[in-house]
Amino acid sequence: MGGSGTRSCGRTPIKAANYLNIIADQLHPYMAFVFPTGNGIFQQDNASCHKARIVLEWFEEHIDEFHLMSCPPNSPDLNPMEHI
Repeated sequence: MGGSGTRSCGRTPIKAANYLNIIADQLHPYMAFVFPTGNGIFQQDNASCHKARIVLEWFEEHIDEFHLMSCPPNSPDLNPMEHI
C-alpha cells in the first residue's frame, strides 16, 4: 500500500485539542494544496484523540474538502498503521 503523506511516532499520548490544532493548522492546508478538487483521503486509526468529539465534528464541517477514512477498532488487517 502506498501513498503520499507524513507519519509521526511520538513517545507521549497526544490530547484531542492538540491533535485538532495539527489537523486544522497543518493537514488542512496541505490537503487543500495537494488535492485542490477535494478528492483526497485522510486515514487515521482509532487512537482516542482521533475519535474525540471535537475532532470528529471538525471533520464533519470539512467533509466536502476531503474524505476521512476510519478503520474498525481492533482490526489490524484493515489498518496498516497497526503493523508499524
